[in-house]
Amino acid sequence: VAVDYSFRTSIGQHLLHLARAMRHASDAETKVDSKDEIGQLVQEYNQMVHQQNYLLNAAQKLSSSGSWDMDVQSGDMVWSKQLYEIFAVSAESIKPDLENMIGFAHPDDRLLIRQAIAATLSQRNDFNQEIRITRADGQERVVYFQTHCLASKHGEITRVIGNVTDITDRKREDTERLQAMKLHALGSLSSGMAHSLNNLILPILIS
Repeated sequence: VAVDYSFRTSIGQHLLHLARAMRHASDAETKVDSKDEIGQLVQEYNQMVHQQNYLLNAAQKLSSSGSWDMDVQSGDMVWSKQLYEIFAVSAESIKPDLENMIGFAHPDDRLLIRQAIAATLSQRNDFNQEIRITRADGQERVVYFQTHCLASKHGEITRVIGNVTDITDRKREDTERLQAMKLHALGSLSSGMAHSLNNLILPILIS
């Protein structure tokens, strides 16, 4: 959050300087210098955007998560690079839209996604739910699906954003850890019962 806030603050400052430089560019006496200043600010802005995208992609890859952004009015969607990787598809092979995203979900879970987005739009409720998916390569995975709405300053919902985190490996590790704990507990119980039984039988055998 701190990185994002710092980035947005820096971008805001650069855009403010850029706007001022553009106003100055209308003055003939400062036209040349202002154009140079605009060019420098644009270059710095592009570098910051590139760096932010790089950091976002790296963070999502490390966390096995991808994100999407949908314009409510047009229905247009944008998928992050990592979301394509979660679905095992390339950006050139599929259109990033709602139906294609839902199509990767297990048939029994597709209604959950539709209901989640509908609830986000109508009730402004965030949605958090485990969803089963089948990747383009046939692998079945489990993801954590989240939605959140963004509103304009007038309170009108303009966008719905979401995050998809692949938790398959984490769930497998949790299952294996739980199984190991059960086996350990069973072994301890068996050992304790055997010890207690020996204590009962030994006096009988001795007598």
